Amino acid sequence: MSYAFGIHGDFDTAPHPLVYWRLTPSGFATAPELQKVGADGLPALFAQCRSTGRDEYGNPSCGEYVFQPRTDEALIASITREVSVQASADPDAIFRYPFADAIAGIAEGRAALVFDALAKAKAPPAVARRLVQTVAARRYWPEILALNGVEAMLTPLASDGHAVGAAIAGDRPLLPLGRYGGPTLGFVDLACNSDGHVRLLDAFGGGLGELTMIGCPRVEVPNSLLFNEAATGEAWPAAVVATGQDGGRGIVAITAQGGLVVPLDDDTIEVAGFTDEDKDGKAETVDLVSGDRRASCPLTDVAAAMGCIDQFPAAE
Repeated sequence: MSYAFGIHGDFDTAPHPLVYWRLTPSGFATAPELQKVGADGLPALFAQCRSTGRDEYGNPSCGEYVFQPRTDEALIASITREVSVQASADPDAIFRYPFADAIAGIAEGRAALVFDALAKAKAPPAVARRLVQTVAARRYWPEILALNGVEAMLTPLASDGHAVGAAIAGDRPLLPLGRYGGPTLGFVDLACNSDGHVRLLDAFGGGLGELTMIGCPRVEVPNSLLFNEAATGEAWPAAVVATGQDGGRGIVAITAQGGLVVPLDDDTIEVAGFTDEDKDGKAETVDLVSGDRRASCPLTDVAAAMGCIDQFPAAE
């Protein structure tokens, strides 16, 4: 459930691709290399299973874990069928509802196959772009890049700006920012090491701000915005929350003035969401919650944002 996509419908029917973990001396760490599946649909983990067998339905198992494999051919057939069904029933539905099988395929390291199948099924290019945006909104984006490669994950965005081509050439771990369903307005450049950083770039690769964090930062869209998009169709803007392994946090947003990165030092304050009144994909304010108190702070510049945040006390 670590990677559940509870959007575009009820939670039970939402895609639930798995995230694989390894126990290390310092705790659990993600293991994307074991998550990647082969053409037979089986993850690499099964090559290391000490206890293998079959469940009552004939599916391969590893101890108590059961995996229902889906071959490359089966995945392609499923995506092709889904494109045909959605396009014939409701042409706009193909833009609104990310395919569960497509998301699962990306989480299994088969993004290139998924996007190729969509193109051959004549799905509009915006479908692949929205799939990338959907996956990028979650905190496991670095693992998805490691599974599939930067080129495979960013190619669907190639028409949005020159920085995409440069990013692919340099194999940089970039996270695209944009209003869901809209063009890419910027990128978050992630450095996942002991001296990690979160660096905000514009659509052409120019620097807009930076925040230093320890370890591999996690960047994600607040859940309230994801579920609001599902319930009302209100798309989230180009703004995310960054969290470091040291517990440090920051607000990263593309704005009308360019963009900003603001540290969020008070751990009692939560980011409830971002507001984009004119629907241009650029956030104007950030909505904060602390206990029963709420505040909306402007994102016009770093000084104004930090001043507002500093004046927002924790609930007594």
